[in-house]
Amino acid sequence: FEQLLPQKSTLIQQLETTPVEKREELLMTHIRSETAIVLGSKVPQRIKLRQSLFELGIDSLMAVELKNRLESSLGIFLSSTLLFDYPTLEGLVNYLIEKIIPMEFSLTSAEETSPAESQSTFRKEAEQISESEAEARLLKELEQMNY
Repeated sequence: FEQLLPQKSTLIQQLETTPVEKREELLMTHIRSETAIVLGSKVPQRIKLRQSLFELGIDSLMAVELKNRLESSLGIFLSSTLLFDYPTLEGLVNYLIEKIIPMEFSLTSAEETSPAESQSTFRKEAEQISESEAEARLLKELEQMNY
């Protein structure tokens, strides 16, 4: 079971201060570097996103070492089966982003709303305008879509 340690790690602090659109790249670079260290490689870029880490030579002891390094750098407790469950860099990063690290990794505009919120706003606007004004707006929208 994964959970945050009491104190934020330096990496988590870095991720928080990094623009949202660059967070995944930073996390990927970090995990790739940690993996290279465990493998004794000086060229982290050689580790491909979808390549099995076990094909690269990671054994069970190295998997535990990498898990411990990630726990330490992220300040998060991770499952001992982490690398067996997510054996590629891509899978590992996606798992951490989606399930573990409590922050946004994709841009969601403050103006973006859920479909239900948009529909509710649309209904309120529609109730406040005349039928002819609504028809004019609709025709204008349709016209813009055709160009």
